[in-house]
Amino acid sequence: MAACSDWSSLGKNYEGPGICPVYVVAGDGSTCIRKTNGSLYCWGDNRFAELGTGDTVKRPIPERVNTFAEAVSKIYLPSGEGDITTDVGVFGCAILTDSSLWCWGDNRFGQLGLGSTEPQLLPTAVLDLPSNIAKAAIGSGHSCAETVSGDLYCWGRNQTGQLGLGNMDAQMRPVQVPLHGFTVDKLSAGGGYSCVRAPEGTLWCWGANQYGQLGLGDTTLRTQPIQVSALGTNVGRFSTGATHSCAITQDGTVWCWGDNRYGQLGVGDLQQRSTPTQIDPTSLGSVTQVLLGGRHSCALKENGSLWCWGENRFGQLGTGDVDSRLTPVQVAPLILGSDVTVAYAGGAHTCAIKSDGSVYCWGNNQYGQLGVVSVRVSTEPLRVLPPCE
Repeated sequence: MAACSDWSSLGKNYEGPGICPVYVVAGDGSTCIRKTNGSLYCWGDNRFAELGTGDTVKRPIPERVNTFAEAVSKIYLPSGEGDITTDVGVFGCAILTDSSLWCWGDNRFGQLGLGSTEPQLLPTAVLDLPSNIAKAAIGSGHSCAETVSGDLYCWGRNQTGQLGLGNMDAQMRPVQVPLHGFTVDKLSAGGGYSCVRAPEGTLWCWGANQYGQLGLGDTTLRTQPIQVSALGTNVGRFSTGATHSCAITQDGTVWCWGDNRYGQLGVGDLQQRSTPTQIDPTSLGSVTQVLLGGRHSCALKENGSLWCWGENRFGQLGTGDVDSRLTPVQVAPLILGSDVTVAYAGGAHTCAIKSDGSVYCWGNNQYGQLGVVSVRVSTEPLRVLPPCE
């Protein structure tokens, strides 16, 4: 197996021993990784300048994004709708080590937070934000950011109330969201909705709800944060997809709700749920991360194995076929084993990093989002980058 020193064959991807991938994010048609030194590499679709490379040229293999004065701390891409025929106009954002937020790409809804709808070929600092941004989340045309103190700001598209401001007026600059007595320590943005977790373990959601993706027991949209009362104060990590949601409770069990036309809730049927429903723990067990794409879902277990379910027409479940799954199935045990440290579900592809620093992707590759040039789709994980020494 190739060592980190063999990355010289990829030219500018080689930065020397110990500079290894530690985080991966999969978008609608693109992928990015962050390395230990804060450098950023992206590849795939770039029609909307979502790679941040200063142009709109597609990149089928990883290329360093050399446009930041500070190192990258966190990177964000919207997972999209999971449908290659949908033109969602994607973009990207990153938090730098100085706690500033920068965004780039499509801006037709003002989702870059620059006070206009002009697209940006290069990363540009978001306006009117405090200087202490801790986390961010981006959906299909809207963005949100959380400060270190737990305040929340959102901007961009708002046709379903996904900004949480009590109205459906789009905002081209960040606006603080009224939280009415709670603060935020985690956040996630879906197709047209948003969710946040408060430090005490409560989950709050708002925005589009046609499939029950807010978890409130109905299909009525909300323009302000409403607590998902069925989960009480028991929420750990959580994730939002295009139209479905999942949460991990404190005991490591997984609960999902919303759209289930493709089996993305993992509960064994195709029935929509408007309240959280537990995935059978005998089929999944204790989970540390839950990852939602356009129409599929994945979970990383405590033992390092990756399990996915839902739509699979592009092979995004990594099962070696294109058959959708209604319940979780382990991804490529002979390739990934129980050695996954980080994973991410995109629109119709999935990526993972193993403990040795190697990066794997699988699923749709129409735009080069798998980081390889030889296939249109892959139903099994393909190694994008070799182990890091």
